[in-house]
Amino acid sequence: MKFSLLARWSLAVCALLVCAEAHAQSDAKQQLHVLTLLGRPVQFVVADQQGLFAKYGLDVVNDNKKNSDQLRADLAGGKGDLAYLAVDNAVAMVELAHRDVVIVMGGEGSQNELIAQPGFRSVGDLRGKTLLVDAPNTAYAL
Repeated sequence: MKFSLLARWSLAVCALLVCAEAHAQSDAKQQLHVLTLLGRPVQFVVADQQGLFAKYGLDVVNDNKKNSDQLRADLAGGKGDLAYLAVDNAVAMVELAHRDVVIVMGGEGSQNELIAQPGFRSVGDLRGKTLLVDAPNTAYAL
């Protein structure tokens, strides 16, 4: 359980550290634009409710994207400060788009779900069936 709690806070702490120096120099709030796929990450909700972002002068804006391709393109195009998503997308940015990235990792997996229609009893039952994923060349689709 300790690891899970640590992982949940790791991203929030990293976001706070990104702007800590700017806060020391100014009382004005600095906006941090976070690109996501599945809504606002629970770590950000908790940090906001605990007043951590306000404490460090951060205004965290969440921008939910339709899919991994759009998110990576927007991050590479400077339309966000950081992205909250699986590490395979960073690999795709390096290998496919030839962009430099920095990876900050935690160990949180609450958004990893496999959803199937009734009648499927195991992963093996999915063999030969049509599957729907957000991007066929990244993450768990592979």
